[in-house]
Amino acid sequence: MDISFKGIGSGLQVNEIVTALVNAEKSPYQARVTKQQANFTTDISAVGTLKASLEELNGSLESLGDIENFQKRTISGSDDFVSLSSEKNAQTNNYSIKVNSLAENQKLTSNAIAGDEAVGEGKLTISSGSNSFDINVSDTAKLADIRDAINDSVDNDSVNATIITDDTGQRLVLSSKETGAENAIKIVVDDVGDGGNTDLSGLSRLAYDSDTTSTTYAENLNEVTAATDASITIDGTLVATSSTNEFKDVIEGVTINAKKNSQCRR
Repeated sequence: MDISFKGIGSGLQVNEIVTALVNAEKSPYQARVTKQQANFTTDISAVGTLKASLEELNGSLESLGDIENFQKRTISGSDDFVSLSSEKNAQTNNYSIKVNSLAENQKLTSNAIAGDEAVGEGKLTISSGSNSFDINVSDTAKLADIRDAINDSVDNDSVNATIITDDTGQRLVLSSKETGAENAIKIVVDDVGDGGNTDLSGLSRLAYDSDTTSTTYAENLNEVTAATDASITIDGTLVATSSTNEFKDVIEGVTINAKKNSQCRR
């Protein structure tokens, strides 16, 4: 019978024992390192929070140092009828403001003309406000051609042209782009077809000049909406007008925007 001897400690899990001993020695050091890392992260977070707070405080201090913030004015009124805004030079006071009328743009329509009818040969000189431009019309031009020529003119920045078709035919509709009496539309016609520049035949059917003292006076278009200025009354007696619905510095430092006829209080 053979007899053999194995090494001392035979059957023991030597690797596991060694690993456990190493981990036992390492754990306290690892815990200290982890704690130090956590403290470091907390310190960084605290510094970031402090920095953000200081930046916010600095912004507040800058606002306090801006004199404009101490010179602002508040203003109140009825939003149904006017909107109001003020500048720093506005003085404290109360006013009654009555909106008498709003500024309107002018709208004109021609009498009915058949869509396939040549309107007449010649030239239209159309003006509104400070803008004036010419439209040359051929002897075959229809109402739609005139509409397109008006809208496509590179010199036109004041008038829009459209066509409305009803049961009687087509009607040329001209509207001023800007409000106010100063932007009323004027159309002077050079009617080559029949030589009459203000009558109701040929191209002169589109003539419109409401100045009764003018040699080109003609109201051959129908006025749907008149070109009017806005008007307000302040404190019952002081009347101001504007070509738009904005009144700036009528009351010093205050801008009034008229919205509809009524009365408000600031």
